[in-house]
Amino acid sequence: MLPNESKNRVEKSEVKGKKSVSRRFTQIIQIWLALMILSAAACALAGEKEYRAGWAAFVQPVLEPEKYPTAYHYHQAREQAISEMKAAAAEKTAEALESLGYFYFRDFQYRNAREQFEAALKRKGREPRLYYLLGQTKAVLLLSEPEKMREQCKEALEEFRRAAARDEANALPLFQAASVAFDADRSDLALPLVSEALKRPEYRLYALPVPQELAADGSQAAKAWWWVQSGLWSEMITRTANSARGLLRQADRLALSGEEAQAEEAYRQAEQIGQMLYRANPPLAESLAAGLEIERQALSAQIGNRSGVMTAERTRLKQIDAARRNLERLWKELQEKERLQPPAGAEAWLNDQKSLVEAVLSSL
Repeated sequence: MLPNESKNRVEKSEVKGKKSVSRRFTQIIQIWLALMILSAAACALAGEKEYRAGWAAFVQPVLEPEKYPTAYHYHQAREQAISEMKAAAAEKTAEALESLGYFYFRDFQYRNAREQFEAALKRKGREPRLYYLLGQTKAVLLLSEPEKMREQCKEALEEFRRAAARDEANALPLFQAASVAFDADRSDLALPLVSEALKRPEYRLYALPVPQELAADGSQAAKAWWWVQSGLWSEMITRTANSARGLLRQADRLALSGEEAQAEEAYRQAEQIGQMLYRANPPLAESLAAGLEIERQALSAQIGNRSGVMTAERTRLKQIDAARRNLERLWKELQEKERLQPPAGAEAWLNDQKSLVEAVLSSL
């Protein structure tokens, strides 16, 4: 085979590979949106007008921000949403009970939230998202009794494990559990959770069963839907990043005590968490930013704690820094684009995020 023929074959293979990745991203988003549409349809049948009225009240602060200038006004919106959703929850549907629990959670009424999530699980006991929300609620409740956190964190961890058992390919619930364990100063519980999570092939964010027609204007309705989902996603991303930071603290301690092999393994695992974050499903600028930052911290720590040239690590660190600058530039451009022409639907929001993530990852 001539050199040019070989080169052409390689280039064609690379192009084909990139197209395959792009198609995969598109298929993931389409499947994910289809599931959300089915969930929303189920809610429409089950919750009727009270269900929609509850969510409509909840999203008013983002639709009419001038009427909700303070935290107190936001609280009023949540109170109205709770009142409306209580009527829907009287039908005892899992979606209405979950939504009511989420409204309570956002209004800092964690014990009420726990009660509603537990009631929703009685109706829909195979739904991993419900176990995730219950675990998150129990984790927050632990903060009110920090002296008991080391022992009682196991109850919250068990809910995340139930989510993981019902979502076997997804690393998300295990990372959430590891984050809670690190916060409780239980690295003995956190480290096995991280190792288990990293063996899973996906990092997929859960989405709430939010009706998509919460405003007459399509772009406003899409904005409301996105606002709700991104609030939940941000917490998931933050928790996952927190599990990586707990791992980095552990790695630093191991390095200082001379346990170099164990420290190297912990740094490597933190890098992997970063890489899972910036390949999240759905692709999001926020998870990409968090993942790049985690990987940067892991590489910097390795360089600081090891002697030698470390050429590969330094080269990778430069790539990460370049990707972060590119992300910042593209994010500003996307914000300006969406300000001038708001996305017309949930799929448009997700496609904008997907395009941004793909553009940044193409350089890594």
